[in-house]
Amino acid sequence: MPLQLPEISVGGGFLQRWSRRFELSPSTWRKLAQAHFGKLPFPSPATDLSLLGFLFEELPPLVGRSESAEYREVADAFGWMCYQFWQAEAAFPSYSQSYAHYLRAVLEKGVVEPRALVLARLINRQEEPGRCGFNELVLSDVEAVRQGEAWKKEGRFEPFLKAQEKYDEFAAYLENHAGFREEWAELKAAFPRQVAGKKIIRRTLIPERSWYQGRGAQFGTEAEQFQAIFDVLCWKYYLWAVERDRPLLMKPTVAATPFGTQIFIPGYLSFDAKRDLDLALLSKLHRARGAARQGPGFSAARQAELTSRAKAKTLDAEAKTQRLRGDARWRFITLGLGKVDSGDYRETRRLLAKK
Repeated sequence: MPLQLPEISVGGGFLQRWSRRFELSPSTWRKLAQAHFGKLPFPSPATDLSLLGFLFEELPPLVGRSESAEYREVADAFGWMCYQFWQAEAAFPSYSQSYAHYLRAVLEKGVVEPRALVLARLINRQEEPGRCGFNELVLSDVEAVRQGEAWKKEGRFEPFLKAQEKYDEFAAYLENHAGFREEWAELKAAFPRQVAGKKIIRRTLIPERSWYQGRGAQFGTEAEQFQAIFDVLCWKYYLWAVERDRPLLMKPTVAATPFGTQIFIPGYLSFDAKRDLDLALLSKLHRARGAARQGPGFSAARQAELTSRAKAKTLDAEAKTQRLRGDARWRFITLGLGKVDSGDYRETRRLLAKK
């Protein structure tokens, strides 16, 4: 199915459409938005409210006055960026607010630069409303992602795990490990300025798929030397940080990311997927984007339905050309699909209505 830009209404229509999307009234949106952002795990109320204020109050008259279709495309993309951080941070391009600020600056300037239009069309071209390429602009289970974000903020991944005792055993062993105590004391003595007054010292983050780029560990400055050697200490004991003198052992983690669901299993942990993970809860988080069931059987059936749906739309357009209405219209489509005319057209209606 070809990608299409959605119809973008102007003026009051623009405001009405985005108010419906957010389920907010133009007259009371601010109070409801403040309450909404207060419940999110990673809120930025001042920034987020400012962006929504532009969307609901300043932008509609600008869209109404503009005669440029490209301006309206950028306005619509701005609305989608706002709707991303309104839902949840984890499932969308990192810091949707940054994209929204960029598009807002373009809209306030009133001149649509080509690069902004490229970004806008990446978001606006949808095979169906809310479906952006293979990904989703509208989460089917937003609460599952928000709950996962809340647990991540608290450093709690236990709800996804059934093997807490494995972690607890290793953490208790590490707390009293003489080797770690001795080596941490040596490192502190060698770099007193790097540890003084710091509550938590974190190791270097692991890049995606461990694909390292850049220069790697550096030893040019004292800070670089400390970080490089501290990273080795963390590798040796499976740490993500040291809090004062307490080693913080890496946990098994499950987290939604803009590109999928990330599962991390520390190397010290013996792993049995069925016994150690709550697969039902993990699947709920992963399916929050609306991914359909897959496999040879499902794929073949889905392809057959897509073909039937496309044909039904063509037949429906022909029926309208012939001015067929009511049962005559449904009969024409049903027979055109090669189906028996039983007088019950619910399946044909479903085929045309399904997104």
